[in-house]
Amino acid sequence: MLTVRRVGTENAAATCIAAVLGIVCCAALPLIGTLVGGIALAVFLGVAGGIVVLAALIASVVVVMRPRRRRLSPRAPRSRQP
Repeated sequence: MLTVRRVGTENAAATCIAAVLGIVCCAALPLIGTLVGGIALAVFLGVAGGIVVLAALIASVVVVMRPRRRRLSPRAPRSRQP
C-alpha cells in the first residue's frame, strides 16, 4: 500500500512565524527608528529655529526702540564753558 506524504506541512506554522519575525526585525524596526529619528530631528531643528527667530525679533525691537527712547527723553541743557 502506498501512502502519500506531504513534506513540510508539519512545520508550516513555524516557518510562517519565522518569516513574519524576519520581516518585522529586518524591515519594520529600522523604518520605525527612521521615522522617530526624523521626527526628533524636526522637533530639534524647529526649536532651534524658533530660538533664532525669537533672538532676531528681540534684537530688532531693541534696535527700533532705542532711538525712540533717546528722542523722548528730556535733554539736559548744555553749559557752555568759555
